[in-house]
Amino acid sequence: MILNKSSHRIEDELAVVDSKLSAYTPSIPPDFNFAVRYQLAALVLEGTITPAAMINLIPHIQRIAKQYGPEATATAVRRLGQQVPTPAPDVSAETFKVRKFVELTQDNVEDCKHMELASRDLNGKQKKHHHLALTYKATVTPTGILLRGPDWDVSNRVLRKYSTRTEYFMRVFFADEDGLSVFHDSRASQNQVYERFRNVLQNGISVAGRTFQFLGFSHASLRNHQAWFMAPFEMDGSLVRARNVIQDLGDFSHIHCSAKCAARIGQAFSDTIFSVPVPETAYVTEVKDDVERNSRTFSDGCGTISLELLRTVWRALPPERRQQRPTVLQIRYRGAKGVLSLDASLSDQQLHVRKSMTKYIAKETWRDLELCGAAYKPLSVFLNHQFIKILEDLGVPAENFLHVQDEAVNTLKLITEHPLNAASFLAYSHSCIFAKVPQLFEMMHRIGLPFHADRFLTDIVEVAAMSSLRSLKYRARIPIEKGYLLYGVMDETNTLKYGEVYIATQDHDKTGKLKRSILVGNQIIVTRAPALHPGDIQLVDAVDVTDDSPLRALHNCIVFSQQGPRDLPSQLSGGDLDGDLFHIIYDQRLIPAYTVEPAEYDKAPAKDLGRPVEANDIVGFFIEYMKMDRLGQISNKHKIRADVKPNGTRHPDCLTLAKLASDAVDFSKTGVPADMSRIPKGIDHFRPDFMAPGSHLVINELGAAELAELEEDDIDDPDSISVLDADKGRIRYYRSDKILGILYRAIDEKKFFDKMKSDYEIFRQRWGKESLVDKLKRYIIRETQGLQWEHHWDFAEQLRETYEENMLEIMDTLRPTRGQPLTELEVFSGNILSKKERAPSRYIREANLEVQERFNRDVSSIIKTIVHGDKDWDSEENAAEALPRSIACFMVALEVKGWENYRSLQSWKYVAASVCLEQLWKYNGGTLRCL
Repeated sequence: MILNKSSHRIEDELAVVDSKLSAYTPSIPPDFNFAVRYQLAALVLEGTITPAAMINLIPHIQRIAKQYGPEATATAVRRLGQQVPTPAPDVSAETFKVRKFVELTQDNVEDCKHMELASRDLNGKQKKHHHLALTYKATVTPTGILLRGPDWDVSNRVLRKYSTRTEYFMRVFFADEDGLSVFHDSRASQNQVYERFRNVLQNGISVAGRTFQFLGFSHASLRNHQAWFMAPFEMDGSLVRARNVIQDLGDFSHIHCSAKCAARIGQAFSDTIFSVPVPETAYVTEVKDDVERNSRTFSDGCGTISLELLRTVWRALPPERRQQRPTVLQIRYRGAKGVLSLDASLSDQQLHVRKSMTKYIAKETWRDLELCGAAYKPLSVFLNHQFIKILEDLGVPAENFLHVQDEAVNTLKLITEHPLNAASFLAYSHSCIFAKVPQLFEMMHRIGLPFHADRFLTDIVEVAAMSSLRSLKYRARIPIEKGYLLYGVMDETNTLKYGEVYIATQDHDKTGKLKRSILVGNQIIVTRAPALHPGDIQLVDAVDVTDDSPLRALHNCIVFSQQGPRDLPSQLSGGDLDGDLFHIIYDQRLIPAYTVEPAEYDKAPAKDLGRPVEANDIVGFFIEYMKMDRLGQISNKHKIRADVKPNGTRHPDCLTLAKLASDAVDFSKTGVPADMSRIPKGIDHFRPDFMAPGSHLVINELGAAELAELEEDDIDDPDSISVLDADKGRIRYYRSDKILGILYRAIDEKKFFDKMKSDYEIFRQRWGKESLVDKLKRYIIRETQGLQWEHHWDFAEQLRETYEENMLEIMDTLRPTRGQPLTELEVFSGNILSKKERAPSRYIREANLEVQERFNRDVSSIIKTIVHGDKDWDSEENAAEALPRSIACFMVALEVKGWENYRSLQSWKYVAASVCLEQLWKYNGGTLRCL
């Protein structure tokens, strides 16, 4: 009874808090606006501050907001989420007194005012990136709602249209209490959970006086169980609601399938990095005929663009992208989606959108060409479990795979031997490149300072190397030097014969010059992921074209023939040309002896409502998708049977599972889930050893990386489409004698890790007592004698505080699961390590990308501010102060403690050191003297 009374009391207190944060009365100061109230609501819903304490805290926050303004107050309150510790026996009760919260907020708001100049400048830099929008985030769990933000997020058509009202939009995640997706488990019913989610989707989320209603979702958001919500707002004298936003996108009344309608609306919610207005004078057609034959569409999803109009797009790109001059664009244009390839035969400004690209009729007012991506450079290609198993079944010898894997492992072993090897590896693996750590390694090597002497820097290399090694061992993610990952387009000239492709690549070499090459050869591999059917891997002939061919203008794409009985993309796991990436491999060791006929599936008919789709229908599909998405489960069962059955992926059971996987992929477009009753019976409690979890990399209490054994069975499916496979009973593993088992056992990660740590430890023991950072400080002082930099001290302090606040914000808010925040090493290196055993690998990789994008954006803005200052970027006086500013930033890192009280941050000094050495190198005319 006491527990029941306590529960009712908390509910009553929450109701009081909600009313106080939602009410609009003359007695409430206008500075106590939504931004402030939202942060207070977030603290209560997170459990950081109790409802009872919040009721008493609100009047104090109103006073602070009136004195300091809403922006600084909202930031100050948001910091409390990082500063208030979790209750524990060793934490004083005084920490949770209202008086203490008021003191912390007061200190924070004064800090914010002190940092206002630097923060304003950084926010200004963010706003210059038109592909970013400041929005709120929420996570809906079975028992509560967690609030985050506002944070900068990649924009889309809707956010761009309402760019002055983005604070009324919210990205909402639906997850279990641990922050992961609610997975299917046949042993229990999750109906109550999904009814809870349905209630939120239908009735919205009420926060501090605003009710955010369901709006829509992109295809990527659907897969991750995310959706966009919005609160009503006034614009141009009219009230804008969710239904008005959808109506303004275009006409969807002709679509009678919930899944298809959601996908069409979702085109407007696709992340689009750049948006370029199409000139009124340009010739645009949205009804260009497709190339069709035998009920096949050879041009499915692919249109063309003239060189003159493409140049208009190039001019809108940032400088580093502009010089790459991509000739293939992945786009959204009005009601169309797909890719545009350069057609050099087109004159003036022309845009040709094919009928297969146009999915709905958009409003005439929208003429922006939005970019989701572009063929800037050839991407690296990697093997995986599925590719390797199919290639083994097609006759590729086991020793060939071992040779390729050994080459990758040996490359990792070279990292510790020389600083330049480590720098090259970090650059190749895209680790710390925006923080300029690879350049730091190179410049320190020039002056005689090896990074091996610094524990934090060696930790970065260890984490990056071990992440790559573990990808090799547990995912068979083996890099292939002789291979590309490219967008696909159609041959508009109709010169390529059936079975022929044209592949030209262009990228910068080590000297920075653009290098172009054309791949010519017979029998090269082309495939797509995921590949479950043995016919998903095919062989083609790569040919050259005449010098006067328009195809010569294309690069960083694979051009498919429009001849023959069937288009090749559709033979590769049901691909098309609307933005699919194709794997090309020309390493002769991996070319199979033969191929088999590709799959040819009858598409499941879309679920037809017989009427126009309504918002509740889309909500119903969203819920059904969360409940019925079984792609990962099917993939696991396929992998097990492919290893056990004598003819592998060609066994009837595997072919049945490949068809079910195709149905599961199409679920998001047809609304028809895979029929799980058709899954072949089998013993799924026994799995091959290469599916076992093994140890995993964690950050210990000292902040260093170490290998730790999992205490429970991990259900991680190492492929990109993996999610939980909820088999009953305890999983047991057997020794696989197939190639995947052989490759798995060939890598001893503990031996590799211990050797790397031992090498670095021996080096540090021989180094001496003076730290690397102290030697670097001594070097910089010596090399810049007479140069005045002390006048930038306050600027440097503010910038460091901004950097560390951003770092802590990422550590706290972008953790992939609930619990402990991310570590600084994880954020700085771009590798999330600590994770719950239940977390699927795909989920962690996507969280990793979000952390990388956020940190890279923040650190880039910080570095630009160090180099260019906070005033006129282009002035000569400002440019001359780049070195003094960077010196001040480095000295502040060594002599001033950061503002954060609970964790010690280290990475700022390495960012500052890298910029400082780079500016010193420029100051000296491109040279650095030795220490």
